[in-house]
Amino acid sequence: MTPWCRKHPTWQVNPEISACFQPAPPPCIGTIFRSSLAKAGSIMRIERERTTQHFALTIAGRLDAESAGALESEFEEIIRSGPHTVLLDMQQIEYISSAGIRILIKSHKSLKSLEGRLSIVAASPMVREVLDLTGLNHLSADIPRPGAVSPPESEAATRGKFGSIEFDDHRVADNDTAFRGSLHGDPQAALLNGIEPGATRTLSLPQEVMAVGLGAMGSGFQDCKDRFGEFLAVAGAAVYRPTDAPNASADYMLQTGALQPSVEAVYAIHAQGRFGHCIRFEDDGASPGAPLSALVRLAQKQCHSEAVAVAMIAESAGLIGAALKRSPADLLPTQSMFHHPEIRQWLDFTPESAHKRALALVVGFACDLDSAEGVPFMRPMSPGTSSLLGHFHACAFTYRAMPGGPLDLRDTVHLLFEEQAILDVMHLLNDQRDISGSGESLLKRGALWCAPLTFESIAQGGAQ
Repeated sequence: MTPWCRKHPTWQVNPEISACFQPAPPPCIGTIFRSSLAKAGSIMRIERERTTQHFALTIAGRLDAESAGALESEFEEIIRSGPHTVLLDMQQIEYISSAGIRILIKSHKSLKSLEGRLSIVAASPMVREVLDLTGLNHLSADIPRPGAVSPPESEAATRGKFGSIEFDDHRVADNDTAFRGSLHGDPQAALLNGIEPGATRTLSLPQEVMAVGLGAMGSGFQDCKDRFGEFLAVAGAAVYRPTDAPNASADYMLQTGALQPSVEAVYAIHAQGRFGHCIRFEDDGASPGAPLSALVRLAQKQCHSEAVAVAMIAESAGLIGAALKRSPADLLPTQSMFHHPEIRQWLDFTPESAHKRALALVVGFACDLDSAEGVPFMRPMSPGTSSLLGHFHACAFTYRAMPGGPLDLRDTVHLLFEEQAILDVMHLLNDQRDISGSGESLLKRGALWCAPLTFESIAQGGAQ
């Protein structure tokens, strides 16, 4: 038998059984650790209860390196779903190590950054001693007790439920000022016949403008003709998906000082105005997520309008969409990008829902069939005989949690572009094909800004 472990040089191995042992007790610290876990049940118990105001979290057992990961996952899920106030009961915690303390500090900072808080409402003597020694006793200061009367809701917020969607509608403007929209270009002609010089238009996209369509960033048609792809713009930010190279990175511009984003548009729906509602929403948990069409119906209801302009920042439960892989300026008169198998060279389509648990910036316009001005640019949004039509684009970002309550759209959008990575830009679709159809995009929770929409002009070459 020979020594085998540099960490435990007195341990020896028996080659006949390939096992190590130490003839003399005691065993190593790790063995004692695992034995204690086995006696204690090895898994920390976590109970979670949600109200409209907070999460009540009760943990019991040992909060150590073995169990800290489970508590961290619990906090991450809470931070995703909101509300961002957590009342933590640690009265049944028998032991807490530095690994557990790290999770408390990390979660406290994350919640605080979202204008929430972590409050320890009950603690065992062991936990109280650790909090005092580590200087974390402020987490148990001014503790709101379970059952205490919650502060009244803001008078500006209206709480309700729409189908499977629970929501709080915060009025962010005094009245329902409508967005005034216009249509530019001809989508059907561009995608079936290609485009030529003179067929595009430069659109300025300042903070009060929102738009979706096909375009590129650059100086005129010649500079942009090889890069035309899906774009969206809202709150002084514009982003598009270039088509001049496979897997080209999305490009964007943010309004900074006198610098305003602009796009050379092949076609676009373009509107100017101010959002009157910021609706915080979440699906009720009984379904995978809220369908995009249902969220649009909610916007119509709250705005009392059949035609609406909508912007959303929400956690995705799956996006369904498509994007051009090549610029329509490459399309020859004898070609069609929608014929098989050529369509594979022209369109990138999601065969199943994509970007689950990402954060999606969704921008677009919707109307009922009776609002005829927008119809040439819009397509059915929901299955069956629904009259709801829409045109929506999405930019998917890496996930970040959002603060509760009403949000400033500009600040929130700019923060996404400045701090998160862009994953994709796509035109959202309702895929209702028999057997293989993937349905429509689903959103789990987030913020929705909306306002009534009217069309005041149609640019030359646009829909009539």
